[in-house]
Amino acid sequence: MRPGPGQGHFRRLRGRRPEPGHGRQTADHDDHRSGLHRVAGPLHDGHHLREDVTSLRGPVFGRDPLSSPSALSQERFSRIPCTLHPVFLSTRLATTLPQLQRLIGGRRPFLCTEAKLAKTLEPVLRQLSHSLGHPTLVTFVGGERSKNRATKERLEDSLLRAGAGRDAVLVALGGGLVSDIAGFTAGTLMRGVPYINLPTTLLALVDASIGGKTGVNTPAGKNLVGLFHPPLAVLGALDLLNTLPRSEFRSGLAECLKHGAGLDAGLLAWMAERSPEGLRRNREELFHLVTTSSALKCRIVDEDPAERTGRRNILNLGHTLGHAIELLSGYRVSHGSAVAAGLCWEGACAVVQGYL
Repeated sequence: MRPGPGQGHFRRLRGRRPEPGHGRQTADHDDHRSGLHRVAGPLHDGHHLREDVTSLRGPVFGRDPLSSPSALSQERFSRIPCTLHPVFLSTRLATTLPQLQRLIGGRRPFLCTEAKLAKTLEPVLRQLSHSLGHPTLVTFVGGERSKNRATKERLEDSLLRAGAGRDAVLVALGGGLVSDIAGFTAGTLMRGVPYINLPTTLLALVDASIGGKTGVNTPAGKNLVGLFHPPLAVLGALDLLNTLPRSEFRSGLAECLKHGAGLDAGLLAWMAERSPEGLRRNREELFHLVTTSSALKCRIVDEDPAERTGRRNILNLGHTLGHAIELLSGYRVSHGSAVAAGLCWEGACAVVQGYL
């Protein structure tokens, strides 16, 4: 059978070394420490940017590689009411894997993530590999300054070289940046293929991965080019947050505060009685926070899925100034920190004008 577009290159990625100068691959070697077969993508525009296409193989690092002493006393699983797309939350990734398998069905899975996350989350990748039958891993250089059209183009090229076709399903493993870029790519690849979000940050878990908004930044501002392309589902697991730095955890709390300030005074009061470190350590309360906050986001998204009525604008609370801070800082200020500053500024304005 004649291979489809990119499949010839994909076979070489999995085995035989390409001839010198053939195609656009620049290296082919086996990583014997991890058991991964890795192929480096091309350099572009003089920048040391690389996309890796990897066939996930090798042993799984145990049944539950992300166990934590702060884990819940009992396993939890919850489906958040959301008409636009399902949102499943659990305490452990292992609990959501059967659902992930059902969603993928007979499609060919491609795991998309940032290159640096692929190293941090290697045990997760092993677990997913074992569950999904050795999917293809495609990585790209992350960071907010790389959230642009050029990065999306390179991701598309990597997927096509790996043989992605109409039967593909992208699995976005990472924070909001990954779901934005992978979701946008899924919406245009082959004129639209499905994708699934597996958020690994609190911010993505309660906000960025929900609602189907995808896109990239431009010199004119954040998220100005993109699509409304809802995922097949969002599958969240608290154990994916175990490696999250404290600063990133606090960044996610800003979006939870936004939901409380704009939609649920009870949630805002509940959060005011707790410290960020306390929520980080108490997984019972963290699960409550995540389910409550994501449910608020889902409610608004269902009321205005494509931002046509103005109802969804309430989810931009704190973002007007926040986006300006991010842009002017050259994205050195994180999204959550910028939104937190925006919430304070907008709250102060509301007090001065007599609304609060």
